[in-house]
Amino acid sequence: LSCSGLGMFNSKIPGCLMKGPEDRNLLSVTSESDINSSPYMLVQISSVDVNICPDWAEQLMDISSMAAASAKFFVKANANIKSLVKDTYCVHPAKPPPFSVGTPMVLRVDRVATTLVGVDSLSKPENRLTVSVENIVLESRGTITNTATLRSRSLHRKKRKNFETVLPCLETRLKFAADLCIFTEKVFGDNSSNETDKLVDLQSVMVNMESEECAIPKSFGAGVARCGITVPLLNVFLSESRLSGVSQTLDQVLLRLAVKKECKIDLPAQDDTVLKESLVSAEGHADAFADYYVNIDTIILNLLTDQCEGDSQPVISVGICNVMARYYKDSTKDLQVLKFGIGTISTETYQGNTNFCILGPGHKSSTINLPRRSRTRRGWSRVRQKLQSEMILDYFPKWLIFQMQGTVYISEKNTTAIMVHFSNMDVLVDTSLYEPIIKYVFGLQESFQLTSTGEANGKEKGVAAHDDDLDKGEDKQMTLMEVNVTSLSVTLSHSLQDIARLQCLNTTASLYKSSERHQEDQTNTKLNIERICVSDLICKSKVENEIIGIHPLVADDADSHGVSVTIDTEGQDTVTTVDISRVQICFIQRFIKDVLFFVSCITGALPSKQKAEEEHTSSESSQGEGVGEEQGPEASSRLFLSISDVEINLPIHRENDENFFQLVLGLKIQVGSGIQCVTDGLKGQPHLEICLNKLSLGFLHTYLGFQSFIPETSLLCYIESIEGTQTRVVLFWNELTVNLSQLVYGHLIEFLSGNMADASVFASVEEEDVVLRNKEDFCNSAYGYQEFLTLPKEESPSLEVCISSKTWTVNFKDSDSPVQYAVFTLDQLSFAYRIMSSGNNHMCITSSSFSLRDAHTRHTIKEIIKGTVQVSAPSEANEESSVPSFKFILLMQKDGPMTIELRLNSTLISWPYQKEMSLISNILSCLKTNEVPPDKPTMLVSPSLSKWFYFNLVAKDTRIF
Repeated sequence: LSCSGLGMFNSKIPGCLMKGPEDRNLLSVTSESDINSSPYMLVQISSVDVNICPDWAEQLMDISSMAAASAKFFVKANANIKSLVKDTYCVHPAKPPPFSVGTPMVLRVDRVATTLVGVDSLSKPENRLTVSVENIVLESRGTITNTATLRSRSLHRKKRKNFETVLPCLETRLKFAADLCIFTEKVFGDNSSNETDKLVDLQSVMVNMESEECAIPKSFGAGVARCGITVPLLNVFLSESRLSGVSQTLDQVLLRLAVKKECKIDLPAQDDTVLKESLVSAEGHADAFADYYVNIDTIILNLLTDQCEGDSQPVISVGICNVMARYYKDSTKDLQVLKFGIGTISTETYQGNTNFCILGPGHKSSTINLPRRSRTRRGWSRVRQKLQSEMILDYFPKWLIFQMQGTVYISEKNTTAIMVHFSNMDVLVDTSLYEPIIKYVFGLQESFQLTSTGEANGKEKGVAAHDDDLDKGEDKQMTLMEVNVTSLSVTLSHSLQDIARLQCLNTTASLYKSSERHQEDQTNTKLNIERICVSDLICKSKVENEIIGIHPLVADDADSHGVSVTIDTEGQDTVTTVDISRVQICFIQRFIKDVLFFVSCITGALPSKQKAEEEHTSSESSQGEGVGEEQGPEASSRLFLSISDVEINLPIHRENDENFFQLVLGLKIQVGSGIQCVTDGLKGQPHLEICLNKLSLGFLHTYLGFQSFIPETSLLCYIESIEGTQTRVVLFWNELTVNLSQLVYGHLIEFLSGNMADASVFASVEEEDVVLRNKEDFCNSAYGYQEFLTLPKEESPSLEVCISSKTWTVNFKDSDSPVQYAVFTLDQLSFAYRIMSSGNNHMCITSSSFSLRDAHTRHTIKEIIKGTVQVSAPSEANEESSVPSFKFILLMQKDGPMTIELRLNSTLISWPYQKEMSLISNILSCLKTNEVPPDKPTMLVSPSLSKWFYFNLVAKDTRIF
């Protein structure tokens, strides 16, 4: 049987819609015999090309609707026949029918191609999207044997066993192999030069399938089906020109189909069949046991650039190698299981002629060469012959080391469990490598855009159908997902110079979701990380300098974690709990500036259009949220963070780690609504509470040991918003004691001018402009004497920090001995710092009573300075009832000098020492900076607030004795 030539035309559409070969036979059916002299039928098809243009797509819809209408008749007839057969079988138990083996058949197809033709204007070329399948081989054979291995289906046994039967059994084997290629083509008017770009290139996919079915009753055994799918190499190529051509072609066809759907007239609903589908549907072979194997050697996703001349270069390549999966279904238990493993996941980016791995395995031994894998087929013709001749289902060996493994369970009670395990992952984030990638990805996103049609109707129909499905569905559905990562390493670098590395060990994330009908959904998410380490890679003193380390409290305990995060969601209410056990931080200013420089480089690479789109979407989402709040209940979210032990080391100089300050504290943070404040002093409802326990600061000296600077204390902090624009920070610090000695003060100044003054390695050094001012300019700009400093009334503070405390104490001590020189005390203190919207800063310290006591000399009068609060008569309504004895005001104006004012009220100053100045010298000795060697430059902290300042001293009712 032969047929040469095939053509299918439409009178309204130019060009051939379907065509076959002209010089060869289209179809050839012959009878052949194999090596064992067994006959089989050989069907050969040479090549068929189908062109689908937008007009032809409309007519295809008409044909499909006609076919669907005629098929309804056959569905009704089939249902009636099924019901008759079922009734007969129920009344008269019948024996299973004998097997029909069927004729062995081999189908060979050279090429089948389908092309979508997009018609542009006459000047532009045609865009064509072609799906081509070549070298198709399909072989089917069935044999009858007397023995087969089946799985028992006894209800009295818990475990199912394999057994052999001597009844006649049918074994069916199916082999399939083909090559797939999807490409875009630009056809110019003269048909002389066509540009072809590949999208998907799949070389020789192979499918081997075998099944066994026995002629025995269903209650005794179940059939077995096994299938193996092997993919040697799958290449995907994407670029802006390819995606734009695909989107234009699909857009034209989809628009025609959307218009056709709107013009279509719905037929009136017909009567239902007499027999409902639930009564008719027979089980068929629902008791079968299915087993599928998937073997994929290499999948490579290439993101290419568009070049006018020559081959395009890849920007980034994603490779997934040695994929091995197994899926089996046990219908008697109604259990479906999918197990998969991925040998290597690698992502490479190219710069010039060198390639850099930005995502890959942690060990160098398991790295792969993606360009070499994509170029060579590595003898797949021999593998194809072996797979087809020996019917191998599972191709990969058992000893493969998997970088990623996973298991998916689906059971009958609507329960889905997913477990994924990563062994090790290394990620490289470099500014010079990521800038072209970010621009390229946003360019791809803009090039592939389809016109959206009929979204509103679809949404309404989808919502209604979803509600119906919920009503018809099961009462309860549960989903469990768990991801485990043994080792995760992220390296940050700038121009291939490493900055920092983040390492996480034994990270486990789990998600549990349950949804019941007529109840709100419940979701429980947990994240546990055993250890986290952030290292500084620029510091040359050590191989790896640990900046942040989070460790569990008990090192050997398997249940203890460094970080534990729990998120519970019920409906719209969310509660987040974060527990961190033990944190060790080494504070280096240069490292922080380096990381901030890296972040600014990455954010600077993002296109500016994205910001405008984000503003647009945020305004829309805010409007949508407002509408949602009117309709339904408001969503509430709360956050609880607790860190049991925080230890922060502050080195004086980043090169020398021996002398450093140490800050120890325990932290608890609560964010959300409904926070109850313990004390008064808030204007509104706080949305953030910070509690610091066991806060202490000291200096660790090499020889003298630990020198306490701030002894152990505790404080409470609340943050509230007033009128939406003003942020107010309120701290309640009951008692604060500062032990000040020359050792601690000198090293503190060194720390501020050393570690805190370090700049980033990548920062460019800029010379400061020296501004020279003469006396007349200064006198004109300086303010005159003001007894009371007042801020302009029209200014409103954007940020306000308030501290209320019972007692602040400063102890002036000797460095080498426990001798105490003097004690300065402030009682009932209130501190306020305001940042105005105009840019001016204002600070005010007020204390009801204060004193300076002499703790060293043996004089009878100990209190050198003492101020007491003055309470006025209640009849004077204009003045305050109590005037504080100490007030310090600092006003830093944006356009003007800095103004300092000190007010003393009801103060007694005693000086019983006559000419002896030891007290003052002792106090000043504590405020001395350390001596700097002559070879090192002197580094002192100078306040860069203002070049000029103005000082007021206001004293009322002050006595000097």
